[in-house]
Amino acid sequence: MSFEIKRFEELDLKGLKKEIEEERKFVEKVLEGKIECDKKEFVKTALFVVESPNKARTIANFFGKPSVRSFGKIQAYEVSIGNYHLIITATKGHLIDLSTKDIGLYGVEVKNGKILPHYNSIKKCYDCGYQFTEYDSEEKKCLVCGSDNIDDAWERIEAIQQLAQEVDEVIIGTDPDAEGEFIAYTVYLLVRPFTQNIKRAEFHEVTKTAIINALNNLREINLNRVKAQMVRRIEDRWLGFSLTEKVRKAFKKDWLSAGRVQTPVLGWIVKRYLEHKNSLSYFIGIRAGKLNLILDLDIKDKKKLNQVLEVLKKAKVKIKNKKYEEVELNPLPPYMTSTMLQDATNYLGIGVDQVMQIAQDLFEAGLCVAGDTYITLADGQIKRIKDIVEKKENTSLLGTNSLSIKESKIVKHWKIKYSGKIRKIILENGYEIKVKSGWQLKGAIEDIKASSFNNPNIQAVYAYDEVNK
Repeated sequence: MSFEIKRFEELDLKGLKKEIEEERKFVEKVLEGKIECDKKEFVKTALFVVESPNKARTIANFFGKPSVRSFGKIQAYEVSIGNYHLIITATKGHLIDLSTKDIGLYGVEVKNGKILPHYNSIKKCYDCGYQFTEYDSEEKKCLVCGSDNIDDAWERIEAIQQLAQEVDEVIIGTDPDAEGEFIAYTVYLLVRPFTQNIKRAEFHEVTKTAIINALNNLREINLNRVKAQMVRRIEDRWLGFSLTEKVRKAFKKDWLSAGRVQTPVLGWIVKRYLEHKNSLSYFIGIRAGKLNLILDLDIKDKKKLNQVLEVLKKAKVKIKNKKYEEVELNPLPPYMTSTMLQDATNYLGIGVDQVMQIAQDLFEAGLCVAGDTYITLADGQIKRIKDIVEKKENTSLLGTNSLSIKESKIVKHWKIKYSGKIRKIILENGYEIKVKSGWQLKGAIEDIKASSFNNPNIQAVYAYDEVNK
């Protein structure tokens, strides 16, 4: 910008007046919406609230070295990311919980068909770890050990409210599950008196890219998830608390407890077991030459079974009709961890620890996958391994055991040219699998197949003994 100094007598006052009037008319038209102008986006200040203090610190470090401010026992990190100047802090989990005062049934009232839960800030004793919501006296001490070294969530609530008054916008980035949504709703209610601009950020991984995407795609709080968590917690109180009292009284053990989920599930298991026990019946197997016959006569009484067996011992089997038919059987589904462990134990005689170690080695080598597994490529594409193999794509895959990019190819075959004892197995890509003493080649290959979801898309394998390499 440049300017020029002139004497007053040299100024064109009429021209300046006309220019000012034209600018005023232009501004009036802009304000009335008759003229559209490009608006410049200024940097906003935002309070970014997450659950974990470690997560808050990690996110702040993505964008350079942050400045740190302390509010009592919590810290806030300030960073700039271009369109936002962020103040990042954490709730340290839940801030409030149902009250334990004598209100309704375990802190929950039912009035006119409506459920009204009562909440208070969560307190936790630093000395004994006991968590509660209500003090039993004005001294504010732990209900168990009497210590006054208490972490009261109300201190964090006040700090978050104070920070909310300093910013243009509050962004809540708690976990994307029902509990995280309830914590987000709690923060929303607590800062609502201080700011009206409150949004929700959802991310499923703590990476710089995920955080930026979440900030660019803000949403509203999902009230259905909030209600689900509220109902879940009320069930904890109504089922868990009341049943726990009965269990402790019945067994005279103060450490016993009953959960809202475990108790009905246990009842369901007992009921199903009794149904199964009452539905058991005997069947009779008959071997007639090359034929094996099974008679299912729905006999539940052993005495009646013996009577039938005596009759059958004197009976003759006559085949009246013989029929052949073809049946199409679908292949077994790919292995899951449970079925892999089951088959490896039953058919190969391998222990669970050994199977999991093999599976872990194959996973770290990028081989423990199925053909229909979706993977993320280095350029961000998401594709099925089967599609990549069929199209014979030579592509870069994202490393499974780190965030670094690794070059890797997918091939279609095994290459086994060895028999005898094994010292080690080396994959074609150079990755070594440790071999324990006594392994035979056939057993080792079966182990690897069992741990790789029966997937043929595996690198070639070479085996070496102790002498020949």
